[in-house]
Amino acid sequence: MADQRTNSSAPDFIGRLLPHNAEAERNLLGAVLVDNTHLQTAESIVVAGDFFVVPFRQIFTVMQRLYCEGQTIDLVTLHEVLQDNPVIRDAGGVAFLAALGDGLPRLAPTAQWARIVRDLSVRRTAAHIGQAITNDALEPDANVEELVKRTQDRVAALNPLLSGHIPGVLASDVAIEQVEWIWKTRIPLGKLTILDGDPGLGKSALSLDLAARISSGSPMPDRTPGVEGGVLILNVEDGEADTIVPRLAAMGANLNRIRLLKTIPDSSGERQPEIPADLGIIERAAKSVDARFIVIDPLMAFLNGKTNSFRDQDVRRALAPLAAMAERIRMAILIVRHLNKASDGNPLYRGGGSIGIIGAARCGLLVGRDPDDGTGDARILAVAKTNLGPLPPSLRYSIRPEGGSIRVEWSGESTHSAAALLAVPEEGESRNTVEEAGEFLESILEDGPVSAAEAQRKAKSAGFKKRTVDRAKKLIGVKARRSGFGKGSEWMWELTPKNADEWS
Repeated sequence: MADQRTNSSAPDFIGRLLPHNAEAERNLLGAVLVDNTHLQTAESIVVAGDFFVVPFRQIFTVMQRLYCEGQTIDLVTLHEVLQDNPVIRDAGGVAFLAALGDGLPRLAPTAQWARIVRDLSVRRTAAHIGQAITNDALEPDANVEELVKRTQDRVAALNPLLSGHIPGVLASDVAIEQVEWIWKTRIPLGKLTILDGDPGLGKSALSLDLAARISSGSPMPDRTPGVEGGVLILNVEDGEADTIVPRLAAMGANLNRIRLLKTIPDSSGERQPEIPADLGIIERAAKSVDARFIVIDPLMAFLNGKTNSFRDQDVRRALAPLAAMAERIRMAILIVRHLNKASDGNPLYRGGGSIGIIGAARCGLLVGRDPDDGTGDARILAVAKTNLGPLPPSLRYSIRPEGGSIRVEWSGESTHSAAALLAVPEEGESRNTVEEAGEFLESILEDGPVSAAEAQRKAKSAGFKKRTVDRAKKLIGVKARRSGFGKGSEWMWELTPKNADEWS
């Protein structure tokens, strides 16, 4: 009912006396014209029917449609859409539209103007309801019982409006959709995906390999069907002419469908794009090649200088608009990050910056060296997090020379999980020893939980050091829980189900 506010055909006895503020309505539309992101604030407070001035109401409706279609809301676009509209033409046409943003700052008090428009709309609705109740009461043959019922219904309809526009949607109004994937079970369409790994492991090469496959419509590394489309690459660490383009060519990319965005024009020359301030520019660049895939490599290079990457609130504020853009225009965004220096084996805590970064992503990927490869050439791509289904198997790959550049060569599945790749042995402790300790723990826990004290005693008797056992616990996923209460309680170790589905 809150979205049914309307101000059409005002009653004669009220006429122009209906409360309204044309200046606030104009300023609200002008703020959106100056900065399209203000539309989200406006939509959380007002609906089109809240505008008293009919041309303003029609302009707001067009702005909403353009935004939903992913188009930029500017004077030229508005004029193209509304130039044949008789209401806009009678109001002054292009001059009327151009006056909307006159003198308005980019940091306009949009919410304040929206609340003024909303509050006046509620007052007008109350006036209409009041007149209807009065007309009912003055009917010569009015039935009292029926009059009371209609009055109660009308007042009940007004109550939601008095508390303002009701945000959100009813769950019953949402059409259920299946998750779409750029790379099935690994990179979802319309979402953020994080790719973590230490320098030198081929994260950038891997992202270019995926970009090449998408630009050419080739199968993905696990031979699942590919998704064909354009690609936008934001990469500041590699040269375009001597590194990025040669690699893409060696990987079989359709170069005509890939746009590279390293810098944008600025009053002082050129600068790197910033997230989220320059999302409008990024979106236009992506649409120029009908992009389905965006690579941001690395993330920290594109965050606004005022964004503290280790502050959860800052990174969520920066990434939320990026995630909204991905969902709105149905693009998969792959964000590349370096690992931090922590020794924690949990992949979710090893990416650089705040935990809010991986929290904003729906999937998280991790690259690491293949512990089974003695040459050190092989790498493994593992899924560290997925909110959209079960973990898929890890994949093995290597970087190979190709025509003066490089390419990525994939060589099947691997049994090493993301946690296993981060279970780095300390000095004097081989990975084989950690794996042996893991096998030992599995053997003593496979029949059910064992007290931590008993497990450690048996491991010590078998010749394993405590630090080795601790790393083995992380490697195979041993869960510790408290059993019992008070002095008689003790810690128990148990195996977590293998290949368990992980959902958020």
